[in-house]
Parts: sequence; structure tokens; C-alpha cells
Amino acid sequence: MKIKTFVLIIVLSIASCSKKNDLSLLEKADNEYRKKNFKTAIELYNLFVQKNPKDPK
Repeated sequence: MKIKTFVLIIVLSIASCSKKNDLSLLEKADNEYRKKNFKTAIELYNLFVQKNPKDPK
């Protein structure tokens, strides 16, 4: 039981970290867009889409 709980905590921690990284990537892309660094913004948006290809619905 303790091992299952530990494994579950590890999996959830990893999953939450990856979501934070994805949001950070999207925020960076938005910031670049606001700065009118369109080429960099597009590259970051493309990277975000590649990492998250599924529709969130």
C-alpha cells in the first residue's frame, strides 16, 4: 500500500511539473508576441503545439 501511494505521488508530481513547464512556454511565447518578436513567438507557439498535440476538450 505504501509503495502504491509513493508511486502515485511521484507520477502526479511529474505530471504537474510538465503542465507548469507547458504553461511557462506559452507565457514566454505570449511575451515575445507582445514585444513584437514574431519569429521567436511563432517558434515558441509551434513548440507548445508539438508538445501538446491533443485538443484539451
